[in-house]
Amino acid sequence: MIRKVYIIFAVCFLSRLIVSCCSCNSGTIEFDFNQIQITNLDNSGSYPTNLDGTTMKRAAVAFELILSSEEYYYAGLIKRSSWGFSSASAFQCDCDPAFKPNQYIKNVHILTKYDLSETAKGNTIVNDLFRAKENSWGGSKVDDYQTIDEFVSELPKYEVSYDQQIRFHLFCTEEIQNDSTQFEIEVVFNDGMILTTTTDLIYLQ
Repeated sequence: MIRKVYIIFAVCFLSRLIVSCCSCNSGTIEFDFNQIQITNLDNSGSYPTNLDGTTMKRAAVAFELILSSEEYYYAGLIKRSSWGFSSASAFQCDCDPAFKPNQYIKNVHILTKYDLSETAKGNTIVNDLFRAKENSWGGSKVDDYQTIDEFVSELPKYEVSYDQQIRFHLFCTEEIQNDSTQFEIEVVFNDGMILTTTTDLIYLQ
């Protein structure tokens, strides 16, 4: 008798579970990149990490650039499931939306405010001295990074995802001779939008 009760309960549980399944059809939200943020990185170790201060090693000057939309918050959050049954059905489902950018990055320009060396003078574009890489847990070796042109050319165009951010690292390959440095970074999009940010005044040791 007890065994039959367990079987009946199991059948009821599975029936409710099947009914509660749903299909996502939340659509796609289009957005524009309209804000830019820069973070100092400590790239002197095996892996780049966030740097709270403004002092860097001369041969390890690095930054993280974040391009995003102020219209929407990051939507790629993992939803926590709870025990029991919900009222969701095959026709109703609470899903994270997908995002599709209306633009893509066409160019990135890095201008140094101060002299970096005898040949890299202040107020000049120094893209050739930088390498770029998407934010990841990869190491900080220069060989892992691409030139700015290579990196930009391989960035996705109009790709649908569950995030509305582009995050990447910029690593200076030059051992800077000055005691301090500062850069202005300009991101140009294919629709003419330009986002510009300036790094902190970085002190070198």
